[in-house]
Amino acid sequence: MSTTAFQDASPAGPPGSDPATDVAHRRAPAWVWVAIVLLGLVLGLAVVSLIGFRNADPQEPVAVKDIQVLVKELGTLNGYLASTNQLMANATANATQVSAQAQSTLAGLSDSLASVDTTFRLPEHLASSFGQETVEAAEFAGRWHAVIEEQHRLLNTLESITSPRELMTFLHRQDEEQWKHRLTEYIATHDRVLEIDRQAETMKAEIARLRALEDELKARVSALELEKGSHYREHIKPLRQRLWELSQEGVGEGEEVDRLKAGVASHEERRAGYDRQVAECREAIRKVHQDWEETRKAYQALDKSPETIQAEKHLAALESEAEIARARLIRDAVLTSRGLVHTNHRPTAWWFLMVDPSRGWFRRVAETTELYLEPVTRHSTEGC
Repeated sequence: MSTTAFQDASPAGPPGSDPATDVAHRRAPAWVWVAIVLLGLVLGLAVVSLIGFRNADPQEPVAVKDIQVLVKELGTLNGYLASTNQLMANATANATQVSAQAQSTLAGLSDSLASVDTTFRLPEHLASSFGQETVEAAEFAGRWHAVIEEQHRLLNTLESITSPRELMTFLHRQDEEQWKHRLTEYIATHDRVLEIDRQAETMKAEIARLRALEDELKARVSALELEKGSHYREHIKPLRQRLWELSQEGVGEGEEVDRLKAGVASHEERRAGYDRQVAECREAIRKVHQDWEETRKAYQALDKSPETIQAEKHLAALESEAEIARARLIRDAVLTSRGLVHTNHRPTAWWFLMVDPSRGWFRRVAETTELYLEPVTRHSTEGC
């Protein structure tokens, strides 16, 4: 049984020699050279046809009845589809009739590995998707469809996860050994941060309450002072004005003067009551402001305390680590789900000699490859 690594596929050779060249000289059979010659002839004919097409008189109609274009699969991404579009545009512009067909292939590369006796050392993304670093060829052939479906489900699950705690829990289920300690740390740190937040919110509410109470007391002082001034103007000022007028008339004693002075004294007691209330309010304002200042400083100390800063940093670090793990899972899932499909339909020639020198894999792929023709128009390739 042979072991095949995707990362390093160069066979060993004698010192000072090129392994790739030695393998080609030693193992290349006659059918390979025949294939190369046929490929050269096809390319030559294509170049001659294009030169003749370009040199044709644009005024003279050209009947192009059959253009065969090799396309891997219509509807998939290929580098030469732009050239196909250009060819179809030129043919349509200069021909009276265009009938083009594409030769499509569908090779069951991975499914054909069932009979190959070798072991693959998987690259990182496939090892993550298959859950193992090495895999037998037969197992690979039997599992790769299911692995693709698993990766599609994984992508849907990762998309539905919105909270860091939910992501941590999912990662713990995926890799209990790696994420068990991190999940425990995250829960403890998250709970501590929540407790700090609750304390901070309580302090913020108290700060707001004290500020509102201080504003209310200040408004009460203003109202008392306004009421005190209004009382003076309505009740005391007229009496004092009358006493001044009497004094100007030389009247310093008498029933009216005594009555006026008694009224002023009575109202002065009322003014003293205003003064006491204002003083009490100002003292309350001083105490409330002192409490507000102390609470504000406590809130700032809690918000900037080393414990709070360390907890928030640790929580952010764990969340970032979880997001990086999510991104890696997405990367591996995308590379696996898309890459396996593309490689199954488009084998690379050197794989056959590297994986199975007996060429049994190549023969199996050739037997299961489907070839078919389908109509090609410029519009059928523009969306690919």
